[in-house]
Amino acid sequence: MKPAPNVECVLDAKTELGEVPVWCPIEQALYWIDSEKPGLHRFDSASGEDRSWPLPEHIGSFALREQGGVVAAMNSGFHFIGLETGAVEKITDPESHISQNGLNDGKCDRRGRFWTGTAHIDYANPPAEPGAALYRLDADLTCHKMDDGFYEANTLAWSMDDKIMYFSDSNAGEMYAYDFDIETGAIANRRLFARTAVADIPLPEGTPAARPSMRKASCGRVSGTVGRWCATHPTVPSTELSCCRCNGRPAPCSAVTI
Repeated sequence: MKPAPNVECVLDAKTELGEVPVWCPIEQALYWIDSEKPGLHRFDSASGEDRSWPLPEHIGSFALREQGGVVAAMNSGFHFIGLETGAVEKITDPESHISQNGLNDGKCDRRGRFWTGTAHIDYANPPAEPGAALYRLDADLTCHKMDDGFYEANTLAWSMDDKIMYFSDSNAGEMYAYDFDIETGAIANRRLFARTAVADIPLPEGTPAARPSMRKASCGRVSGTVGRWCATHPTVPSTELSCCRCNGRPAPCSAVTI
């Protein structure tokens, strides 16, 4: 058995809830967020500098934009965030009629469509009935409701051939797989991929990628582990993890937010 990878702290940021590490290969920098002390961060691993942009409300996820800045999923919907000025510009709120929900974890597919789901804002008191949904924001800023019936929409990933999309309902302890059409952005045939709502298996949280040798990688929310389905997992010195990210360097996984 191979030894577990070495895990070290590169930035002790004292976050409330560090989430969504996104590696920018052009800048060689890691962008990430603090959801509870709302802010967008940029960490330069070469210099050790961590720049931040404070935000007016809870942020669930974001994606870098080709023309600069980011698109963000926040409590009150989708927004643009300008990195030069820090300005926040609202795009749309797909659940403006549901005051108890906000946008949560999200990612872009390889055609630039931003996917995110909703979750109950009061995490300490999860809903008794499923009321969350999955949305897709296209490049033309049209927003599409893609599926619903979840407790906490969370953590997306795609197979390397773009034929399968993976998605989790964290509070239900379930991970799903969909047939995915990369050209149209359509999903179909939702089925259960894995169930974690059993003893000794952590709730699924952030998911960086799905690869042939690593069917689906996922952080354990309350376990301190970074797991790979059908493979081994390293232990991280923390009781709660949110997401991990590969940075294009030789190390298989280089960023874990806590």
